[in-house]
Amino acid sequence: MIGAHAEGFNTGSVGVAMLGTYGSTAPPLVARNALANLLAWRLDLAHVDPRSTLTWMSGGNARFAAGVPVILRAVSGHRDTGFTSCPGAALYVQLGAIAQKAALVGLPKLYAPTVRGTLGGQVRFQARLSQALPWTVSVGDSTGAVVATGTGTSEAVDWTWDASTVTPGLYAWTISAGDAVRAATGTIGAKPVVLALTSAAAVPRTITPNGDGQTDFSQISYTLSAPAIVTATLRGPDGSDLAVLFSQRRQPGKQSFRFAAAGIADGRYEIVLSATDGKQTVTSTVPVLVDRTVRLFAAAPPAFSPNGDGVADDLLLSFELTRAASVRLDISQAGKTVASVYSADLQPGPQNVTWNGAGAKDGKYAAVLTAANEVGTVVHTVLFRIDRVPPQLRALSFRGLRFRVSEAATIRMTLNGRLVVRNVRAGVFSFRSARVRSVRISARDAAGNVSPTLRYP
Repeated sequence: MIGAHAEGFNTGSVGVAMLGTYGSTAPPLVARNALANLLAWRLDLAHVDPRSTLTWMSGGNARFAAGVPVILRAVSGHRDTGFTSCPGAALYVQLGAIAQKAALVGLPKLYAPTVRGTLGGQVRFQARLSQALPWTVSVGDSTGAVVATGTGTSEAVDWTWDASTVTPGLYAWTISAGDAVRAATGTIGAKPVVLALTSAAAVPRTITPNGDGQTDFSQISYTLSAPAIVTATLRGPDGSDLAVLFSQRRQPGKQSFRFAAAGIADGRYEIVLSATDGKQTVTSTVPVLVDRTVRLFAAAPPAFSPNGDGVADDLLLSFELTRAASVRLDISQAGKTVASVYSADLQPGPQNVTWNGAGAKDGKYAAVLTAANEVGTVVHTVLFRIDRVPPQLRALSFRGLRFRVSEAATIRMTLNGRLVVRNVRAGVFSFRSARVRSVRISARDAAGNVSPTLRYP
């Protein structure tokens, strides 16, 4: 939990509130003693000398911008970090004496333990005692066994551990100076990461590598927990290994590669992922179906308007079968089937199915083609839109030839008796002309809906 006692200086600090107003009158002695005892306890937990100073990087507030270094006392007042009179002038001048009193509570103490260095080299342990005492620095491995110890008798603790030959891992250290002193503890290193290969998947799991731009490849993804050499092997329908797709070193995290099945016959395959760090090996298997039964699935036009005006009233769904299959065509919206259009057993060759959009409201849809045979079942989708609403066209200035249209459209304008055709995006558009005598302009959207014609004069 992080307090909200001093904006920009909350993280890593502790706030203490003392009830009362101390602008001109200091708190009573009993209150000052209680504050000193509280500070002594809390700072001793963190091995901080109440009389010490430090440099703190501001997190940002009205007085100190983020990143500004600010010199503070270990026991500071709110006014040291912000524009405020808190904790009151009479209490603020007492903070030094309160810190001195806190430093005398619960002696002896251990201050400012630090560890510098890394495993595989020299690691230096330092600290300061409130008085000269016998001290011990000990280091233990993950089993609790002590692997190194340093001792001395002095006020300054200073010992270096030769960790150049230790096994990588997580080690716990302790700096102690007898039962009367709160010991400092911590860890150095890190727990060995267990190699794991997880979340292996193929998207999509069924591919049709026929060059039509639809599901021609699959993206294989997986996650590594540690650096490893990853090998991807293609395994055939009979269980034999057909080819090594790659074998390369990969870093921890999410990884992916593309599988295009070039030169691979239709059938059910597996991509076997194997990762090794030299000590352990893990594997994961991803199934992939290669099925070229369907190609060139398309919907035309991409937007149509089934309103009976004779323009773009029907949707043509076309595809080609490379082998016989049981075929089903459905219309879905937001993943839910809203219409079943067609179902039949078909022979190889080009196929066309027409849908009139009966009962469907305006909106975005997907045509879903499912084809099943002895190879497997493949599903293809193509997006289209139903739009019965004509674009809204508005003249902002006939003389300036500035207009606004509500959606992308083809503009047909007869200017001074000459036809001009232009495709525009939704929003404001304009034309240039030295003189405007007459204008007839309309907009037609992708579904064939035509706006009312605007005229000038």
